[in-house]
Amino acid sequence: PIPSPFSFDCFFSMAEEMERGIAEAKGLMGVTTDPEKEPYKSKYKARQIINGLLAMLGEINVEEEEKAKEAKKIVSKLFADAGAKPPPQEEEDTAKKGKEEPKAMDERKRAWLGRLHHLMAVNYSETEEGGRSKPHLKRAKECLEVKPLQHPVELIDVYNHIGINRSNRQEFKEAKTILQKAFALYSDAKEEGKGEGKAELEAKHTLSLYFLAQVEGHLGNGTESAKLLAKTLHRQLTGEIDAKDWVVNATSISGFYINSGHYKQADHMLQAAKKVLDSRWAIPEAQLEKEEREEHDSNISRTWGALHLHRLKTDGSVDEWEDFFPSLKLCRPESYAACGTYKEARKAFLSGMKALTKAEKFFVL
Repeated sequence: PIPSPFSFDCFFSMAEEMERGIAEAKGLMGVTTDPEKEPYKSKYKARQIINGLLAMLGEINVEEEEKAKEAKKIVSKLFADAGAKPPPQEEEDTAKKGKEEPKAMDERKRAWLGRLHHLMAVNYSETEEGGRSKPHLKRAKECLEVKPLQHPVELIDVYNHIGINRSNRQEFKEAKTILQKAFALYSDAKEEGKGEGKAELEAKHTLSLYFLAQVEGHLGNGTESAKLLAKTLHRQLTGEIDAKDWVVNATSISGFYINSGHYKQADHMLQAAKKVLDSRWAIPEAQLEKEEREEHDSNISRTWGALHLHRLKTDGSVDEWEDFFPSLKLCRPESYAACGTYKEARKAFLSGMKALTKAEKFFVL
């Protein structure tokens, strides 16, 4: 008799083949040296490997099955709108069985399926075929959620991709819900010791922070969005960063805090921008690079000026602030009480003019 793919005799050889195939596919997806005329050559090779492994596990035509399900939903809705009885669903028992399959199937097989469908979804996203990733994200979620702490990195990444897709369709509340699941899983993984020292888990959580910040902004929660973006910037400081982008983002966030009256928090963000500019941006040699660095330094000064002058138009500020960048060891923000007297207003005006004069040296030809 032909042995089952999951019989005792061949289980260990299949396990080795699966792990080897997954590792090879990941390696190919990370290749950055493909020729310009075939930029996705390695990713397409990885896709062939993933398809082969999925076929070994009995998963074929997942995308076609998803299209068929969507078509049935559309047909049922059309009949319902017309007040007619929808046609009977064929093989209802089989469909139901398929829905329950992830819980019933072998634990190791389910984990492989979850990882492979996650890889396929990422592959489609990286080859600009995001629409084809949807059924694979759905299947990966079904399989990995049965034991979420078994492969938390992959499941968090699945949540991130689903959150992005929802956000792109302007389904911001749904995107927020799924990204919050990514946050919860990250916390659970840390508590269980699954993520200690794992850079990949931390990197996925940084992306979760960034995506949720965008979603909160779309939902009109500006303060929460700014806070999440600041936390994203802080996490980036643990590795190599693009100092230019970091400084631009920190300065932009300070602008939000100025306009919302959170002057201490704006002060904190500007201190961080200046510290990173001075300590993490390598001293440039080319004249063009020098001018670019001077421009960002002047932008920081200009925003300082805006902070002081903005005080003259308001009755006070929000006194609360949070240290987003403890590793930078920044000074405590100064007090920004309302300018109730001429002397106080004059001091704020002169501080603003001093900062703007410094910026003017660059911007005025």
